[in-house]
Order: sequence, then C-alpha cells, then structure tokens
Amino acid sequence: MLEVVAISNTTPINVYGKIVDQYGQPVAQAEIQGGVLINVGLENSGEKKYSTVTDAQGRFQFTGLQGVRFGFIPKKEGYVFDLKADLKWWDKYKPDPNNPAVFTMWKLQGTEPMVHAKQTNRMLSNGQGTVFTVALNPWTGKIDGAGELSVTLTRSVATVRRGVDRYDWEVKIEMRGGGLVETLDPYKNMAADTGYQPVLYFTQKAGDPKWTASLYKDFYVQTAQGRYGRVSLDLPTDSDRPDRGFGTGLILEAWLNPSGSRNLEFDEAKQVKP
Repeated sequence: MLEVVAISNTTPINVYGKIVDQYGQPVAQAEIQGGVLINVGLENSGEKKYSTVTDAQGRFQFTGLQGVRFGFIPKKEGYVFDLKADLKWWDKYKPDPNNPAVFTMWKLQGTEPMVHAKQTNRMLSNGQGTVFTVALNPWTGKIDGAGELSVTLTRSVATVRRGVDRYDWEVKIEMRGGGLVETLDPYKNMAADTGYQPVLYFTQKAGDPKWTASLYKDFYVQTAQGRYGRVSLDLPTDSDRPDRGFGTGLILEAWLNPSGSRNLEFDEAKQVKP
C-alpha cells in the first residue's frame, strides 16, 4: 500500500493557465501561489509550494512538477478571486500550452453604501398544510401582506418524513412592482441590466432522478423604484409538522444599493439602514 502512495507522488504535473478580469481582459503581474499535494502516508498529506507571476497576456505556467494534484491562488491588489468558483477545474484539466485554462478575477470598481439584511422567517401553512407563504421587505426582514418579495411553497403532501418521503413541490417567488433574474455568477458584484421577471417558478416532481427537498438560489432583483440588489434564498421544503404551526424555515440574505447603481460590491463599514 505504501508503494502505491509513493507512486502517486511521481505523477507528472504541468499547468498552463491564464487570468482574466470580468471583462475578459488579461490580468498582468498577478502573483500565483501554487501548491502540489503530496501523499506522505495512508492518512496524511503534505504540500510543496511554488510561485510565479502572470505575464502581459495574463498567462502563467508550472512545469516539471510531480505530485497528486495541483491548486493555486492568484493575488493582485484591486482584484478578488473566489476559490469556490473553480474548485473542480483540476479534475478535468488537460495540460496544453496552446490552450491554457482560463480563470477569472474580479476587478474591483469601488464599494458604495448599501443596505444589508439577513433573516430567518417562518412560512406559515394556509391551514391545510400543503401551501406555505410569506411576504416581506427583504431589506428589513419585516413581514406584512404588502411586502415587496413574496415566497409561496406548494407541495403535494401535508406532512413529511424527512429523508424518507418524496413529493411534488413548487416554489413561486414574486417581486411586486419589480423583477428578479436568477444568477449563477461566481462574482455577484454587478446586477444584471436586463432579463428581470416579476415571477419565477421552481418545481420538483417526486419521480425526478435528481429530486431534492431544498431550494438554494441567488437572484439579482430590481425594485419598483428602479433600485438594484441581490437576494440569496435557502428554502428547505420538508417541514414535517406544519399542522403544529411550525411552518417552513426560510433564510434570506439581501443586499440593496439605494443609489440606483447596479454596483453590488459590499463593504460592511459602509452599511446603511433602510
């Protein structure tokens, strides 16, 4: 077994990469801090560290290395890099000096005063245990029937055995007077300029091969007053005893730029009250 571990450390590693900003422009003179994973035993591992900088085209390379796998962090003042955005790149990477792997850093535009709120709410049943709803002001967390953002969960069963039962469910998300657009952007620092819809629906059927009980989504939002923001939603649909008034837990985190700018770069020190 130890021989297998030793052999894994001799795997050749060559990496050819390129760093660009959100506009696709190369990021020159970014420091690249790289590391090679080394197995040192059946339950332990170590790391060999390397470093370089990107050239005028944003390119960098590490060649002639050996180990199990490679990881890196690019750094440059005025830029940020989200490690989560490219966690799995190595698993499908094939080295090619003429076709470098491209990674994006966000070039900071400058933070602005913003409203920020995070709250956990209970979506109460309609009395039958199959429909749950909440309307709230996402920027304050206050719940009322006239709230800008409403979330409605409808499911095919009243009670659920968590981790056991499958059921049909549908979530309706509405931004009254404004709109939402789902985002998968790794950097959610600039709200979309188009594509907003007043209502979005997400559904799951009990027989779906990849069925899940939870809904995790990020949205850019536009208010009725034309302001831009972002909302992160975490909704587990499997509340097991709505008949006891427990409702369904909903976690929302929201950011709003009151100036009307689409810039969503946030600095907690500049947080303002709504």
